[in-house]
Amino acid sequence: MKFSLVTQDAFHVVGIPWTGTYAQAGAGEIRHVLAEVKRRYREIPHNAEPQHILGLSHEHHADGFSYLLGARVHDVTEVPAGMVSRLIPRQTYATAHVAKGSNIQEAYRAMFAWMEENGYKEKHDVVTHLEVYAADGDAYDPEPELTIMTAIQD
Repeated sequence: MKFSLVTQDAFHVVGIPWTGTYAQAGAGEIRHVLAEVKRRYREIPHNAEPQHILGLSHEHHADGFSYLLGARVHDVTEVPAGMVSRLIPRQTYATAHVAKGSNIQEAYRAMFAWMEENGYKEKHDVVTHLEVYAADGDAYDPEPELTIMTAIQD
């Protein structure tokens, strides 16, 4: 797996939030939210990247975290019912492409090892992880193709 750094300018996301435990996430609860986002994706106005669905991990605590699945948008003047908007600040991420059929947890472990070997530290700020899914992918695929990103300290 190949890792690199990428800096993304600030952007807005509109989507459906989820909060739960690591066990619930591991059992696939987030996939139900992804399916709901896919069902309602056309409702999100001003979608800047209609080919992608973003997943953002934030607000980690001892037994769980919050996750937002949605779209990068140009404008947040309209937020559909049941959705929220969130501003993601300019951030540098360690990033890697994860091929379909690969174990996502193993990919993250490899990324964390690469970060440690190269002197990068995870940043626990607004967003800790960003995942980019294909909008036309299967919401219930346990090993989808995606891009994983981990926020790093400056």
